[in-house]
Amino acid sequence: MSYEEAVRVLGLKRGETVDNYERAFEEVRKHMQRLRDEANTPEKRVNYELELTRFEEALQVAQNFRPKKKKVVPILLSLLLITALVGAAFMFGPVFLERQGKLKEAKSHLPAAKAAAKARNWTEAEKVYQNILALDPKSKEALAGLEQVETGRQVERDMQIEFSLANVQSLKELRRWDDAESAMEKTLAMAPEDAQLQAFATRMKDERRLDEISRLSDDIDVALREKNWQAVVDGTAKLAETDPEHERLTEFQAAAEEAQLVLDGFRAKANAIYEQALALDTGEYSLEALQLLREAQRMASSEKAAALLEKMSAYVQTVAVPLDVKTIPEALAKVRSGDKVLVAPGNYPGGFLIPPGVVLAGTKGKTTISSPSEKGSVIVVEGEGAPARLLGLTIRHQGVSNAEERFPVALVKGAQAVFEECEISYGSGHGIAVMEGARCEITASEIKGCGWDGIAVFGKGSEAVVQDSQSLANLHHGLDAWDGGKVWVQRSRFQDNGLTGVLLTSTDVECRIESSSIERNREVGLVASTGVRAIVNGNLISGNLLGGVFAQDKGTKLSLTANTVEKNGEVGIAIAKEVLLEKDEDNSAKENAGKQKWLNLDLTQVEPTKILKALPVE
Repeated sequence: MSYEEAVRVLGLKRGETVDNYERAFEEVRKHMQRLRDEANTPEKRVNYELELTRFEEALQVAQNFRPKKKKVVPILLSLLLITALVGAAFMFGPVFLERQGKLKEAKSHLPAAKAAAKARNWTEAEKVYQNILALDPKSKEALAGLEQVETGRQVERDMQIEFSLANVQSLKELRRWDDAESAMEKTLAMAPEDAQLQAFATRMKDERRLDEISRLSDDIDVALREKNWQAVVDGTAKLAETDPEHERLTEFQAAAEEAQLVLDGFRAKANAIYEQALALDTGEYSLEALQLLREAQRMASSEKAAALLEKMSAYVQTVAVPLDVKTIPEALAKVRSGDKVLVAPGNYPGGFLIPPGVVLAGTKGKTTISSPSEKGSVIVVEGEGAPARLLGLTIRHQGVSNAEERFPVALVKGAQAVFEECEISYGSGHGIAVMEGARCEITASEIKGCGWDGIAVFGKGSEAVVQDSQSLANLHHGLDAWDGGKVWVQRSRFQDNGLTGVLLTSTDVECRIESSSIERNREVGLVASTGVRAIVNGNLISGNLLGGVFAQDKGTKLSLTANTVEKNGEVGIAIAKEVLLEKDEDNSAKENAGKQKWLNLDLTQVEPTKILKALPVE
């Protein structure tokens, strides 16, 4: 330390010595030592120690300089200055150190805040940045970080809204309006004040109403084609309530009046049939009476027919599962032809044989029988005798099998069976396979989601009668009849299947497809080939990817009457020149992508689309 600096520290002027002020300086030294020794924190002790050292060094330098004159006033001023400096250190030193500590702590939190922001953990990042601002309110890093958090949240919110809107759009396209509106409510909750989202939601409600009106109109058209008169009456009434100004309402109301007359006639016939069944009620089991009552109920249901059916059904032995026995096989072992096994709602293991003449009944939509796809068919009907009847059952495979040979869900082999109000689904192979001369009636049932055909009928003498049923979204064909298999279809629907809707290839066998809908299948709606005689009457064949109707091969005979063939890809109706077209009357072929009708098609000059067929399963 220089003399000039020492003088400034001690408050002396140049040339002055400290000889006359030794006692005063000694008091200052003692005071500074006391402050150091009594400091209550290490930081304060260090600070006082530094001040004391600096004072003693200045005193030493000044003592080595001996001026001729000494002045009292500067010395006193110096002492006062030093005392002030020491007091300031005592008063403001702790505040300074505390401030520095907070700044250091604030900086130590910055890496954690940045890491949370990088991980898009906005809540954690915001919390840490707020803590930093509590320590250092002027922290530029924390203020910038909070802006980044808000921007990140907004970007994420926009992305979530965009994703949610895409989901809403997908549900709209699938016409799942309830799900779409529920998803839209969740989207609006993300930004309730967004005017564009509100407008989108309003438009969607309008679109739903228009779609529901369009569906009502389409359903009435389908009901008219399928002669579902009650659906015509009910649908028209609903359309009048929903859209009183609909352009086709007058037309539908006229049709509904005629449908009501038909229904009145059905009720009269059903009542006459009921009277026949009532006359057969002798207190004993009568298959004829039960069949009459079921026919009456299908024609026009009534409470009195239902009550008599329940009464006469009780005449036979009824075994309840699980009330009387625990399992379905146990119940089947106890019954004979004409008896009934009543299965309560629940899930039951399959893989059993149903004897001829036995009724196996469940509660529609609530009684499920299933078994692993690789183990075999869920149910098998086999053996000569009266038809086995399966009522109100859900029958399905578990799991997926990719084996070359696969089991059908339900197998009818050389026997008679009736499926009524059943769901047959998710088979690894066919849904229902009818073979070896079996006869099967499928009424008011749904076959869907199977790995091969929905309904497969094959083998000489095998026959299926399909009424008021649906075969949907099967990987191969909706209905397939080959190798002698015969089918008669009425008022049924074959839709969204992976190959053709209906494939008929049984040589010299007559198959009838009437008053049905064949729509949106991945190949052709209906194919007739290999010498089959196909009678196709009063059907809607629409929206199939490769074409509406296709017939080929020598010996094939085709009768087309009163069909609507529209909006198919490639061609509406394509008939090869070797096919005998027995009738072509009152058919409408329109709005198909290519030719509407292509008759006398020379397949030697055209490369036709290959028509695939599922293999039979034994």
